[in-house]
Amino acid sequence: PSVLFLLLTYTAFWKINQGRDLLLFTMEKYAAYIFFILAQLFWGYLIWYSRLVAKAKYWEDPDFFIDKLRIHLPRFLGFTAYSIIILALLQVNDVLKTTMAHILLLLTPLYYFLVHQIWKYLLDKKGWHLYKVMKITGGLLALIIIAVLITHTPAALIVLFSAVQISFVLFVIGRRRVIELKQATATTQQEQKFLHYDTANGIKLLLKKMRRLFFDREDRAYFIAFNIISALALLVYVFGLNSVLFSVKMGTVPVVLTAFGLIVGFINLISTASVFARFINFYRLCFCPI
Repeated sequence: PSVLFLLLTYTAFWKINQGRDLLLFTMEKYAAYIFFILAQLFWGYLIWYSRLVAKAKYWEDPDFFIDKLRIHLPRFLGFTAYSIIILALLQVNDVLKTTMAHILLLLTPLYYFLVHQIWKYLLDKKGWHLYKVMKITGGLLALIIIAVLITHTPAALIVLFSAVQISFVLFVIGRRRVIELKQATATTQQEQKFLHYDTANGIKLLLKKMRRLFFDREDRAYFIAFNIISALALLVYVFGLNSVLFSVKMGTVPVVLTAFGLIVGFINLISTASVFARFINFYRLCFCPI
């Protein structure tokens, strides 16, 4: 689902002229500018959170994924969500030609790998303290956000999204290491095989599996955050649908990104359930007609 909606985002803001016009219009209106930042953060978070589908698949079939792919693919997709928007903004402002933007997009895997290796080098080889680096990075991001809101320029928005993109890699690395430090053994909770429930079957077994996945020690806080953030986004989205004045202030691009994020989150829940139910083609069944 995440890959599909990344492609839809690419098509909407790279291939359709109206999409480029909407980006320009969004950056010109201050309220829409703020909602754009919030919507992009929400959109990137929901794309990364597709990791739950990979985790569920691993518990059901440990040999399905290569470990590195299972860990890095959701991170890379979340990383790419920013690349698509950043490069779209650069094209709108005529900083990049379309051909060069496509080349840079194709180089996103290399860029992700480079950023990941630099953070690992600084943490492992240079001995940078993880907690201090994450706190300092979070503080710098807060200052950048304040500066961006004051300046209200397309260039500032690009700088912010680039900074968030790089910081995102640090936080996912830090998240994994914090989890490993809290585990009693070197094997993290995500690496442990799924605990089968011999006394349950059918819907009862599915619900037990979903409950363990969502309230697993390493994912409980993120699942709660996911639900809170999604509920707030849904309220904003519904309010925008029922208020023309609010939707105009919010801007079309934030509405699109919010809608994409909500749909991706919902479909990922369905995909997770289909993995546990061993009905893997449910997603294809729903979306092939589209």
